[in-house]
Amino acid sequence: CIVEDLLIDNEGKLWIATWSEGLLLLHPESGIFRSISLPGEGVNAPYRVKSLFQDELGFFWIGTWEDGLYMARFEGDSLRNERSYFYEDADPLTISGNIIYSIHQDNRYNIWIGTPYGLSIIHGPYSSKPHITRVKYAFGKENGLSNNEVWKIYRVRSGLMWLGTLE
Repeated sequence: CIVEDLLIDNEGKLWIATWSEGLLLLHPESGIFRSISLPGEGVNAPYRVKSLFQDELGFFWIGTWEDGLYMARFEGDSLRNERSYFYEDADPLTISGNIIYSIHQDNRYNIWIGTPYGLSIIHGPYSSKPHITRVKYAFGKENGLSNNEVWKIYRVRSGLMWLGTLE
């Protein structure tokens, strides 16, 4: 299987995002890998999982290839979906795309999402009505993205957010 991303969670468990096998979990004590079903996984199962992130409150953010973004809690042996985010062409208040390359959190608890179609920032992700801002490349604009394909997002200790784009 092709490994897309790795995450060591707050409890020291290793989560593995894969292209063909979905989401795998390695229990450190037993050394056994288990397949973890994603919330809402059905016809497209297993999802092609592209990116993983655990936020400061312990929620797991799971980015897929063409199946959107999931915010979930790990309880017992399964993930419980708290919220799902999908791109909708007619709705500018949705995420930039359903292919999720990268996920990170800023020091204000906002979630940053890198897609092939730009950056999405989820403001107030724990509120009952989170707000989504889309940031796209604009030719000649001094401030903004150098390219819509946002491959990596990283926050440094000072709180500055770094973006890795295609160009």
